[in-house]
Amino acid sequence: MTPVILLSDNYVATGSEPWKLPDFNDLKEITNNKTIKYNTEDGFLPFLRDVNTFARPWAIPGTPGLEHRVGGLEKEDGTGNVSYDSDNHQYMTDMRAWKIDNIANDIDNLELYGDLESDTLVVGWGSTYGAITQAVNRLNKKGIKVASTHFVHLNPFPDNTGEILKKFKNVIIPELNTGQLSKLIRAKFLVDTIGINKVNAVPFTAQELEMKIGDLIQSFNSKPVEEPAAEPVEEVVEEPAAEVVEEVVEEPAAEPVEEVVEEPAAEPVEEVVEEPVTERVVERVTERVVERVVERVEEPTAETKELMDSAQDTTEDSKTEEEVQVDD
Repeated sequence: MTPVILLSDNYVATGSEPWKLPDFNDLKEITNNKTIKYNTEDGFLPFLRDVNTFARPWAIPGTPGLEHRVGGLEKEDGTGNVSYDSDNHQYMTDMRAWKIDNIANDIDNLELYGDLESDTLVVGWGSTYGAITQAVNRLNKKGIKVASTHFVHLNPFPDNTGEILKKFKNVIIPELNTGQLSKLIRAKFLVDTIGINKVNAVPFTAQELEMKIGDLIQSFNSKPVEEPAAEPVEEVVEEPAAEVVEEVVEEPAAEPVEEVVEEPAAEPVEEVVEEPVTERVVERVTERVVERVVERVEEPTAETKELMDSAQDTTEDSKTEEEVQVDD
């Protein structure tokens, strides 16, 4: 079972348009995989999928002999039992994605309208169909080449979506939102789309899209604007980047290291350590020499002592004679 989400908007809900009732006999029959019997010789396997559609059999709960587990826990492939195996979880996740993608085999391909030889494609979905179609028709009548296509299914996209998008150089997507379809196409098909977006609760008009699409096509055809932009970028970015790095990093880094570290380290050691030691040694040697000279000068020799003694005796004798004369 696959859930189906129908996207619509207020413009479609409140708008009115005459449309022809289809012949119910021409409508395709809607079938299902409902079963009331075993699908294998050994019994019923609720997760035994069809090899073409990847759909599994649909057994109504309570059918005798077809009882199986239901719920949100991961199931084992085939049996439908609760499984916590990592490889089984990877396989079941991939299987569910393949089943959705496989629905593209049952939906109609995209159709092109307008000038099929143009370089510009206008892509729409939902209620923008009328305004886009009228705008494209008016532009083609004016001689402006443009084509259009319209999505009915968005997930999965029709099988020929990528093939059609690659035929055109420019893809314009008008949307009454902020660019939801544009983002999906960019992500899945790697197409550089150009959006025309608005969310002011007012639908597009044919005249509005005619003017905006025409202006974009005119800008596409004005090619001189694109070429000069490439040359200045290469010249300005590449050349100055190499010169600045070599000059600034290498030269100034070597000079300050040699001047600051080597020269001041040698000068203070020679002046402070060597000169004061020499002066102190000279002073001490000089003091000792002077002391020894003075000691030798002050010490009297033997001859000097005898002379001094004889002189003293003579002086005393003379004093005695003078004293005797005075007594007389």
